[in-house]
Amino acid sequence: MTATPGKWLAGLRVRSADGGEASIAAVLIRNLMRLIDYPLFFLTAAGLMESTQRHQRLGDLLAGTVVVREIAFEPRRIPPETTPLAGATRRAVAWALDLLVIVPMAYGLLLAIPVGRPSLATIAINAVLPLTLLALTVCETFFQTTFGKALVGLRVAQEDGRPARFASIWLRNVFRLIDANPIGYLCALLSSRKQRPGDIAAGTLVFRDRGGLRGWIAVPLLAGLAFGAFSVGLKNPDSFLRRNFSLRVGAYTVDPVPQAVKRLPFLHLGILIDELGLGPTEAGPVADPVFLPGQGIYVLFRISGYLVQSEKAWIQADVRVRNTAGKVVLERPNAINASIPVGSRRSARLISRFALPPDAPWGPYTVTLTLRDQFSGKTVEATRRFGLHR
Repeated sequence: MTATPGKWLAGLRVRSADGGEASIAAVLIRNLMRLIDYPLFFLTAAGLMESTQRHQRLGDLLAGTVVVREIAFEPRRIPPETTPLAGATRRAVAWALDLLVIVPMAYGLLLAIPVGRPSLATIAINAVLPLTLLALTVCETFFQTTFGKALVGLRVAQEDGRPARFASIWLRNVFRLIDANPIGYLCALLSSRKQRPGDIAAGTLVFRDRGGLRGWIAVPLLAGLAFGAFSVGLKNPDSFLRRNFSLRVGAYTVDPVPQAVKRLPFLHLGILIDELGLGPTEAGPVADPVFLPGQGIYVLFRISGYLVQSEKAWIQADVRVRNTAGKVVLERPNAINASIPVGSRRSARLISRFALPPDAPWGPYTVTLTLRDQFSGKTVEATRRFGLHR
């Protein structure tokens, strides 16, 4: 039997037209014909596969080959005639339970991204979603269930009741990006076979069947992956959480983690920069910070999460300014080095000041504030942009 990695994952094999093993010459001919079938996809490939009795493309017709689906997993087959299908409500509950492991897993992967290395961070952030979907896909491929499905007694299978292949499970999970919403579950509610669009595309059904001990392995497996990913990400000193990184969506700035979550005691995040702004006076920051060369610039920030001893917090702060080329044009180590009486207050407002030379070039600049909690040894960093104009 002959199969590419993709065909193997999908449970497909290339055979000769009489059902025997395809010869090397036949395989060579059908692969050479891809040079024609791919450019003329809708005519010689998809067109012929949909119109011929044995679903052959031009390369198969000339080589005398067919692509067949391998039937396996007979001992693990769920009898679709007697096993009830899962309804939309039960499936929605299972998905809500799955989110209990999906969200910390995805957040953990995001926290593991080193924001201080932009090239690596760009690659890593694009891998978060595929890795999360891969964890669900592997679990459903080997155990036919997930964390939530196992808890409510559901299993995923092909329409004939046999366990679905990796490619089919991957397809149905990719479709979650489209139908993991009320419309997708409305389709499952109205469908005669309780299928959402992802199930229809992958040819799968969700049965009300616990599947014995094998299915329960998915619960500790996914819970462990979620806990492990979140723990590793939480310990990353170069994460967006430690650097107080914010996402920009158009003209708006969004904090990926709400401040209330950051302050949860069990996270042990240490010192945090809750607010950071720039202004011409101590009164407060301005929305669009633009200053004159030589003008005093106030760095106004609010912090929390510091360790308190004798009702005081010991904070050190460095201020660093870079121009548009990334060159450091001003550096003030220990711009703040003070024991601050905070009492029982959970946050404190601090101010620092700097000025660029009167002959500083016009243009955009970036100020970086680095804070150190001397009692806990924790460090946090945040940046803000400003401009110089006459």
